[in-house]
Amino acid sequence: MSSTQFHPRRFATEEGFTLVELMVAMVLGLVVIGGVFGVLISQSRHVGLNRETMDARETLRGAASLLSSELRHGSASRGDLYAIASNTFTIRSVQGTGVVCAKAPGLPRYALWQESGTFGAAVGDSAVVLSATHKTWSNLRVSNVWASPAAVGLAACAWPGLSPTLAVELVPVVPADTLGVGPGSVITAFRQTQYGLFSRDGRWWLGRKVGSAASYDLVTGPLLAPTNGGLVFSYHDETGAVTTDPAEVHLVDVVLRAESFGKARSVSGLAERRDSVSVKALLRN
Repeated sequence: MSSTQFHPRRFATEEGFTLVELMVAMVLGLVVIGGVFGVLISQSRHVGLNRETMDARETLRGAASLLSSELRHGSASRGDLYAIASNTFTIRSVQGTGVVCAKAPGLPRYALWQESGTFGAAVGDSAVVLSATHKTWSNLRVSNVWASPAAVGLAACAWPGLSPTLAVELVPVVPADTLGVGPGSVITAFRQTQYGLFSRDGRWWLGRKVGSAASYDLVTGPLLAPTNGGLVFSYHDETGAVTTDPAEVHLVDVVLRAESFGKARSVSGLAERRDSVSVKALLRN
């Protein structure tokens, strides 16, 4: 009879983490997580600063482009600048253009072809017309506008196959100014427009008053308050000297200071981002 000998089962020993090792791992993990979180916060703050800075710069770019364009179309010697001040100016602003294609017999009424923009007959609306024969510019006042040229006897252009799309009545400032105005003359319509700063909802904006409007329409912004130089104009004559006479203006320095619409967080706290730009506008004179 054989006997079987049993031996106790042997297991490999497995050692676990000590409490100290666990605490060290937790501390290191927290440090890494904290670092990553800090980077994310820094990047978020940087993105916010860039976004609000670009917002302010877009405001400056649009405002500078508009104001300099308006001024460069103006002629002080022809009276296009009605009034000037340190943070506002009133100018004869281009509203529409077209070509005269027919004239009513015995009347200062003209049919227009290929017109664009706006033609109005409000108080202060005017036009400059290039004579097709004399090659000179005439200053005129727009006294009436008809959307249907046929209603005033101007159903067809002087050129075969073309039809006018608008008719205007032009009153000469000087009687002889309409001489030579007829088919082929180029017309540019103007309307009195004022640009300046105005306040709304506790902030300052670039505004525009067109014609006889009593209040500003919002153009862009926000800009800084007048006391902080949000919009500053400086007017110079042909010699470069500062002038307060609208008829002598040759060059206008425009300074704009804008702030972002929203706020961004920086090391100094939560605030709007600000930027500025300076441009020079030479009148066509």
